[in-house]
Amino acid sequence: MAFTGASRPASARRLAVAGLSVGLLAVAGCDFRTSEAAGPVGDDSAEQSESEPVPDIDPVDMVNETDRLEVELGALERRILRDCMEGEGYTVHDEWQLAEPRVHERDTIADGDYETEFFQSMEKAETFGFGAWVNTGIADRPRWSDLAGQYKSWGFEDVGEEESEGGGEESAPQDNEEFQLLPDEDQYDWYSGFYGEEAAEALYGWMVQDGPVGPEHPDTFAPGGCTADMLDAVYGDDAPEEVNAWTFGSGKVYGIVFEHGVSSEAQDQRESVVAEAVDAEAGQFFSCVGEKGYPGWEFVNGAQLYPKAYWLEAVYADRTDVFEEYVGEISYPEPPEHLPSNLDEVVEAEIAMATAWADCNDRAGLKEAMVEAYTQFDIDYYKGRTREYLDYQDAILDAIETAEEAAS
Repeated sequence: MAFTGASRPASARRLAVAGLSVGLLAVAGCDFRTSEAAGPVGDDSAEQSESEPVPDIDPVDMVNETDRLEVELGALERRILRDCMEGEGYTVHDEWQLAEPRVHERDTIADGDYETEFFQSMEKAETFGFGAWVNTGIADRPRWSDLAGQYKSWGFEDVGEEESEGGGEESAPQDNEEFQLLPDEDQYDWYSGFYGEEAAEALYGWMVQDGPVGPEHPDTFAPGGCTADMLDAVYGDDAPEEVNAWTFGSGKVYGIVFEHGVSSEAQDQRESVVAEAVDAEAGQFFSCVGEKGYPGWEFVNGAQLYPKAYWLEAVYADRTDVFEEYVGEISYPEPPEHLPSNLDEVVEAEIAMATAWADCNDRAGLKEAMVEAYTQFDIDYYKGRTREYLDYQDAILDAIETAEEAAS
């Protein structure tokens, strides 16, 4: 069912929306809170919505409807921006800035596919191990270089039909060659018209400066040029006075700050919940890998294991250049005292361990149990924020209605 702007009946404004997790929701200065306050600025919808029962909505439907609405609004924003720039006399555009976003239909609420480096098929384990050696100088050796290329082109996670439907680029790919072939001065001039002189100098001044670049990239900037005109036309008094310079324009819409992904606090809780839910399967898995010669492993940081870091930091770091580093608090058992000195044999030892883990994982059913636990947590998490997403939907619909008028 598709609605556009003012043609949506009032009942349609409460369709299932947004299952994507939101740590911060703000629409051009409008603050959405799950408990205390209120709908969009100048709107009494919050008081009304608090008295309404929260509908039982499928979180997958909420995800897909929110994505569709964001794409609709984002496309309108970019059309207004393009018209403004052409009205200023620009005929060649940075198409990456104006690329209209795409809808990504999801068939699961899973916030990711829950693939981790220790959940891989037997085929991958027997071929690549954990893939740690690919991030070392070993990958340049004649015996391993072709295989390293296969690993990098294949990717670590499962691909094909099992690939997560929620991922991918935010916008459709665009041919930007004509703009990129323009002289730097002309490109800079376009950015000045798009963002305004002050923002263009801060963000793109390096394109036209001689010698060292001036001030560092700012964290925020005040929109100007056609960007300010578009934000004013769509959001009026609620248009942001400053925007995040690192993320502005990176999402589906320009005028909405929408932080995707489960909040960091919820992620910590999710890990603990999952670890408890799969305690039996995890016990079988750890017993199995211990019997195969890899004792001492246990979950850390909730329900995480770091065999790739184990090989990179505890094994390869002293034997070859390492091109990947892990950040954060991770732990793993001490490596065996006697490892082969021959690097080819060390890689073979990694592959042997990965193969043993894949077998134990299959025997214990750990991956299936963890996916089920992760998914159930996410379902409960998104259902608990239904009211917030319904209010967010109303704000998007209001913006769409205004944007349609501005674009006409």
